[in-house]
Amino acid sequence: MRGAARHFFVYRLLRTLLAWPIERFLRANIARIPELPWPALILPNHTTDVDIPVMGIACREPMYYMAAEQLFQSPWLGAMIQYLVAPIVKRKGASDAKAARETLRRIRAGYNVCVFPEGNTAFDGVTGPITSAIAHLIQASGAGLVTYRIQGGYFTWPRWGHSLRRGKMTGTPVHVLSPQDLAVMTPEELTDLIRQDLRVDAYAANRAEQVAYQGKRLAEDIGNALYLCPNCEQVGTITGTGSAFACGCGLQGTYQPTGMLTGVPFDTIKAWTDWQRDVLVARARMAPEQMVIQHEGQTLYLLDAQGDRTTIAQGTLRMSAQALSLGDFSVNMNDLAGLDLFRRNTLMFSTRTGEHYQVGSQKERSGLPYRDLYRALTDRKE
Repeated sequence: MRGAARHFFVYRLLRTLLAWPIERFLRANIARIPELPWPALILPNHTTDVDIPVMGIACREPMYYMAAEQLFQSPWLGAMIQYLVAPIVKRKGASDAKAARETLRRIRAGYNVCVFPEGNTAFDGVTGPITSAIAHLIQASGAGLVTYRIQGGYFTWPRWGHSLRRGKMTGTPVHVLSPQDLAVMTPEELTDLIRQDLRVDAYAANRAEQVAYQGKRLAEDIGNALYLCPNCEQVGTITGTGSAFACGCGLQGTYQPTGMLTGVPFDTIKAWTDWQRDVLVARARMAPEQMVIQHEGQTLYLLDAQGDRTTIAQGTLRMSAQALSLGDFSVNMNDLAGLDLFRRNTLMFSTRTGEHYQVGSQKERSGLPYRDLYRALTDRKE
């Protein structure tokens, strides 16, 4: 591959300079992946944004990452990242055959590729859905496979949170399988193995260990995950300051360093997010034509093949069981090909006719209810 020598020089340089400081700062114990005699797909679970440097430490041999297209919307930053490390670019909220083809090309050229098969970090601390597409990609590549489990990342920097906390992280290879090992497995068997190897429940693990993850603004932006108040059942009313969070209706709670919640009906974010999703879906199914979620001050962008944006509409974003709309723009739920989130709240969706869109917001608002509703109503797992 053109530029591979440069990409791998940068990889080794960053790994040499940053491995020890990152492990020390995160209080992380990152086990190394053994030397591989064949190119491999390296599959970690995705607990937090710091998983990327964690995997760079774990893998001594240079590898390419798969990265979200949105990282490249800044022309100069995107060009610099592409020049230095050349990640494989993937569109969120869309089926991206181009990214799969590029992954196969690099594997067949003899390079390792790191893919986070969930495609997203978790809002609730539990490993997200993993589809069988990754198993088909692995077997089509003829590569080996490394599954790698990261624990403690969710509490170190939860996806909904504003800041990093210090407690404990670990990283461990689970399976190292050769191309010959994979050749005798069915796609179903391989999918099940990947799901089992990467399954992490942050709350179940920390109930036993009781590790404290210390930080100054533990509950700040917690409303990105907790979008429905269990007291007044209004959307978008939970706000956090320091370790405390509250709703204008009088609900008050505390986010503990162990990640547990006190003073509210749910003791974990996982339990709260399960409840709010069920309430939202029940509302939508009871009155399919009525708006279930809405946020003012939104801007809709159409993305071209290069990721450049064109403003399409501005106004109030609304979602019902039947449609997603923003200003004069509306799309039927049946016409959506995918809907997902980039980072905390940037909403991305694509249509069955091939258009790809991004929703920007003038102020912080949770994008999670839109994704929850879409996945539940369309039975999608991406």
